[in-house]
Amino acid sequence: METEDAFVDYKFEEVISDSDNKLIKGIVMAGDQAFGMDVVIKFDLSDEDLIANGETQIESSNPVIIDKLDGLFHENLPEDTSIQSVGLACRLVGTLSK
Repeated sequence: METEDAFVDYKFEEVISDSDNKLIKGIVMAGDQAFGMDVVIKFDLSDEDLIANGETQIESSNPVIIDKLDGLFHENLPEDTSIQSVGLACRLVGTLSK
């Protein structure tokens, strides 16, 4: 999976079905830290393509992860700033075969 940020990678662990929606259970890896982060995605079939979109957000409800990431990236942040939330947007595109 490609990420926009060179510091962060996301590893899929499991996909759980729930009608049209799927829950992707995965791990966010940032430097030497790893955190569980799940995202709900919606699948759509268009012609012969499979397209899935989803997003999730970690805010102050999980301050342990935010604090760890803030400490990990603090030297790369502008002065007098800190991480308030972390988001994950997911878009998967595939071609179906017969």
